[in-house]
Amino acid sequence: MPEAPSAIYSFKRRVGAVCTRLLPIPAPEVVSGEGSLAQVGHILKRMGCSRALVVTDEMLVRCGCVRRCTEALTAAGLDHELFDAVVPDPKEELIEAGFELYRRSGCDGILAVGGGSPMDCAKIIGAKVANPKDV
Repeated sequence: MPEAPSAIYSFKRRVGAVCTRLLPIPAPEVVSGEGSLAQVGHILKRMGCSRALVVTDEMLVRCGCVRRCTEALTAAGLDHELFDAVVPDPKEELIEAGFELYRRSGCDGILAVGGGSPMDCAKIIGAKVANPKDV
């Protein structure tokens, strides 16, 4: 016979249920298909971004993948700063460097271009922007 949930667990569930009704939780927007990359600048602009930190790795810059994204940002009238130092399994120093570039450059949005490591790095930089404590 399964154990009954603890009082603390039940309390957390009730508080969570109330919070999700009161606080706006943005739904992810999925854009796919032909021409979708060209929309990235307009999407960021609609979200209130005026200067994006583009988080990626050097290989994607060299092969030209990132250029298409930065061109879409420019076409939408957005400035951007490129952080292409991402390596597999990013360490704390890399996150700090990305955060400092974000802060120093006056960015107000983050765009991850690439696979797992650029996305992980961008998420942690974003979390640090929201809560600037030591990683």
